[in-house]
Amino acid sequence: MLETSSFTPAPLPRTWQGWLATLGGLGCRFASAGLWAELLAFLVFQLLPVSPELFLAFWIFGSYAVWGYVHKEAPPEEGSPVVLDLFCGAWFAMWGNPPGAALAGILLFRVLTLIRPFPLFLLYPRWKGLGRMAASALAGIAAAGIIRGLLWLFLEEGMATLYQLFGG
Repeated sequence: MLETSSFTPAPLPRTWQGWLATLGGLGCRFASAGLWAELLAFLVFQLLPVSPELFLAFWIFGSYAVWGYVHKEAPPEEGSPVVLDLFCGAWFAMWGNPPGAALAGILLFRVLTLIRPFPLFLLYPRWKGLGRMAASALAGIAAAGIIRGLLWLFLEEGMATLYQLFGG
């Protein structure tokens, strides 16, 4: 016997901030909208070479949009339709990594957003949406750093460098 999900779609946003915060209503219509937002980020990252400066400007503008959406339309905290934070966090997780490692960065980012280690669980509920954006950005940066460190350690000159420094 299959159990059905108790997902109830959120109403579509009424403001431009809401449309941006939910990625065009994506967060309102799917039960696993965060996963779809991260996959969309992966596709956009692979297809559009956006400079880091332009993406940082988009992240700042998106943070304002999320803040405005949370203030004006007050979406529910539990099951919130806001997915722009996950889109941007996944983008941060892919920065500076080759395509295969970018996918590993997204998976690690997903794990970090689900378990929310120390600074993330403090930031997430704060500042009416800005904490979500900050927590996702930090999780993405941490995921990118961990993947980049593992690539350096195992696929580049990391082991040899550490051996010269500490082993002889």
